[in-house]
Amino acid sequence: MTRGVPSCSTSTTTAGTAADTTADTTADTTADTTADTATDATDERGISTRALSFKRGNYFIIYLLITINEFFFFFFFFFSLNSSQSFRYFIS
Repeated sequence: MTRGVPSCSTSTTTAGTAADTTADTTADTTADTTADTATDATDERGISTRALSFKRGNYFIIYLLITINEFFFFFFFFFSLNSSQSFRYFIS
């Protein structure tokens, strides 16, 4: 019996459709699991490389924020000291 063709017997169609759906779902799940396992490689310690790259990316963003923050802090701090009379007196 081919799919999509109506028949008088509904039990065969229902059983066939259920079997097809189960087979399709199993094949899809297996393919998804295989693809996830293949792309989610691990390093020598068994840690996911995807998780490691995410952590490295977060650490890099935090490092950039701290560096930019320090730059602006020292830049404005230096110029505020440079413009004050007490700093000029201290230097000379």
